[in-house]
Amino acid sequence: MEHQAFVALVAGVTGMAGLSLAQALKEPNCPGGPWKVYGAARRPPPSWFPPSTVDHFITFDAVDSSDTHAKLSPFASEVTHLFWISLQVRADEEDNVRINKTMLLNVLTALKSCTHSKLAHVTVQTGTQHYMGPIHDPVLSTKLISHDPPFHESMARLPYPNFYYALEDLVESYAPSFTYSVHRSSIIVGASSRSIYNSLLTLATYAVICRHVGLAFRYPGTKYTWEHFCDMTDAGVLAQQHVWAAVTPETRNEAFNCTNGDVFTWKSIWKLLCELFDVEFVPFDETQTFDVVELMRDKGSIWKEIVEKYELHNTILEEITCYDALQAVLRFKFQHVSSMNKSREYGFFGHVDTFKTLKEPNCPGGPWKVYGAARRPPPSWFPPSTVDHFITFDAVDSSDTHAKLSPFASEVTHLFWISLQVRADEEDNVRINKTMLLNVLTALKSCTHSKLAHVTVQTGTQHYMGPIHDPVLSTKLISHDPPFHESMARLPYPNFYYALEDLVESYAPSFTYSVHRSSIIVGASSRSIYNSLLTLATYAVICRHVGLAFRYPGTKYTWEHFCDMTDAGVLAQQHVWAAVTPETRNEAFNCTNGDVFTWKSIWKLLCELFDVEFVPFDETQTFDVVELMRDKGSIWKEIVEKYELHNTILEEITCYDALQAVLRFKFQHVSSMNKSREYGFFGHVDTFKSIRFWVEKLREMKIIPSYQH
Repeated sequence: MEHQAFVALVAGVTGMAGLSLAQALKEPNCPGGPWKVYGAARRPPPSWFPPSTVDHFITFDAVDSSDTHAKLSPFASEVTHLFWISLQVRADEEDNVRINKTMLLNVLTALKSCTHSKLAHVTVQTGTQHYMGPIHDPVLSTKLISHDPPFHESMARLPYPNFYYALEDLVESYAPSFTYSVHRSSIIVGASSRSIYNSLLTLATYAVICRHVGLAFRYPGTKYTWEHFCDMTDAGVLAQQHVWAAVTPETRNEAFNCTNGDVFTWKSIWKLLCELFDVEFVPFDETQTFDVVELMRDKGSIWKEIVEKYELHNTILEEITCYDALQAVLRFKFQHVSSMNKSREYGFFGHVDTFKTLKEPNCPGGPWKVYGAARRPPPSWFPPSTVDHFITFDAVDSSDTHAKLSPFASEVTHLFWISLQVRADEEDNVRINKTMLLNVLTALKSCTHSKLAHVTVQTGTQHYMGPIHDPVLSTKLISHDPPFHESMARLPYPNFYYALEDLVESYAPSFTYSVHRSSIIVGASSRSIYNSLLTLATYAVICRHVGLAFRYPGTKYTWEHFCDMTDAGVLAQQHVWAAVTPETRNEAFNCTNGDVFTWKSIWKLLCELFDVEFVPFDETQTFDVVELMRDKGSIWKEIVEKYELHNTILEEITCYDALQAVLRFKFQHVSSMNKSREYGFFGHVDTFKSIRFWVEKLREMKIIPSYQH
């Protein structure tokens, strides 16, 4: 049976988000489609507006209830979905509350007043002002105390007037006569000359005018925003989310952040703008601050010259730009970043939280026969059902490797290379890790009828940073600027990750490969060299046991700035996805959880999980956690005995040196997941939920104690 035809009213259809939304709805494969689309705006469509974008264009003033009712009543009985993108902005936030609430109320009243209203769902476009407060109000903006980023939908409302709150309350008041969803965007990027806050067009006019008159295209923000992270929202992505929420029952009456899913620095964006507009890149100089609003205040006549010279659509500079708003954004004192975890959990871009991925019955490419290999026999906590057969051998020893693998070599179709050994000297790391992989590949390829088709190689962000644990080289490193992208050039230092990539590449075309560059991996094992979670857990447990303060052993910079992690389950998903997806052949992919965090927020979570008091970071009390924990092996032994844990030795299951290095980085440890998403991998997990999950798993495995009574 065919569903009732959906009819959309897009209010604010000539703006960036509204235009993209109407275009998305008219796509032949749009969810819920085919849609009939009514577009609405206060003014007639501009000359550049594509007529095919809507079935009918309605012009009315939503502030005027009579005009709204008169113009909408002929269509009111048809409309099933209202997409509310419209807004008006005044300096005073109380005025914003009044005028924006009035507009939406008038439209809802008109649509609901007909005898047989079919209105089923309303999507409401808001933004991050929800978390920051009325940043453009000249009085209130000086008093605001906003939430700490990254922004999450569960954050409480701030105690200031906010027209976004008023819009949410208004649609909620209509329940259950229709459902709604709220979409909190970041800085929207799209194409329109009819958007109030069009940062991209504002930046474009600034660059074009600078080029036209020979002005330097200087950055009008601060050093903080130049160097720190921000995010944006593509109007197309925003349109997708509106439509997804409109037709997905689980999203009813929920609010969702909407960003592109990555972060950037304005320094990197400025370089891109210079390239796009053919202007010279001028590095930021904080001794030459200026007011871009004042600089552009008298440039209307110059813009008119440009419009005439290039035969552009007739626009007025003051009407198509928002220099005040842009300057405010470029002078934020915090990192403007929102979390997309909730959207992903509800199904936007997809989410699967897989544990023991290869043995799952619905694993891509399955059912799999799994051989597990390690240098030592499996520990007592290792579940036997995880593998079909466990092979023990020393990969450094070519003879032992060949002897142990040869009975199975003719069967293996896929090698998942997760193994590593670490020495202080990076040249040693290159030699030993290359030898191990070479010995395994030689053994698997030496049989007469080798079936080896694909090799996945696990590496990490040291690819972009260099050998950070080498005591000599680490003092000389110049790493790439984050966020890290797979296309970044190799650094001029020895790196065993490079050696592994070169080795598998040298076998082409006899098999294909994929490279997986993780962040700080979070999982459950007592046999991982770089197990930061278990290291943090033992630190917290020992502090609790002996009454030490659980203090943060890093710096103020890492305490306050962003970092990312990689859940072992997400990493497993990516390995399997690449192993069975032809498009991934011979490619490298970053792998993170898809969100960012501050160590300050993680520290609070760890304190909760391990029942220790939260101690705020104090940079006057720095200490060396490596030295602090050097003599705590006997205390860990006491804990193991007291809680009847698996017998582990503190020095063998922790990596305090590596942890301290991470917590003292002088840059934000963040990787881009854009390439993975472009190739079709959407695995992710909320880092806070990930940590809770793996801490509980470590307790179930009796590697760390549980304090539940």
